[in-house]
Amino acid sequence: MTRQEPGALRVPVGWRLRGRPQPVEAREVRAYERTTGTVLPEALRRLYLDWGAGSLGGFLDLASPRAIVTHRELVGPLLEPEDEPLIAPTAEVRVFGRTVNGDLVGWAEGVDELDRVVRLAGFDQLPLEPTTAAFLDALTHADLFGVGPLDGGYRAGRPAG
Repeated sequence: MTRQEPGALRVPVGWRLRGRPQPVEAREVRAYERTTGTVLPEALRRLYLDWGAGSLGGFLDLASPRAIVTHRELVGPLLEPEDEPLIAPTAEVRVFGRTVNGDLVGWAEGVDELDRVVRLAGFDQLPLEPTTAAFLDALTHADLFGVGPLDGGYRAGRPAG
């Protein structure tokens, strides 16, 4: 890994930009944080500000900040009141990605886990990595989704929102 200037994107292990970056404007990040009262994990913030939202390996789409929602906000309108016990454990997971297989990826905030990344398959919560930075690094060399490590080519754009 090469030395980066402060505040610059620390490129996740194995990632390379395909095409031109399409950075998210800082005001969009600030608007998300102000509106939700939630601070974006630093690794995700830097990715947005330097490269933009996009798709990794054509498998995992990373939403723009304005499209990040809680799991409850995403599926709540489809649920009946008796389904509350199903959504309760994952309700506050902040969903920032979606795979082509339909799995959701989000970070779960907690006392000891500021940005633990989880995979949501239906209402099941599967831990992936302890931090967003570790998750982004692991994507190109670990099998997090049962399809092998992802190709590290990142195409910037606005896939999921």
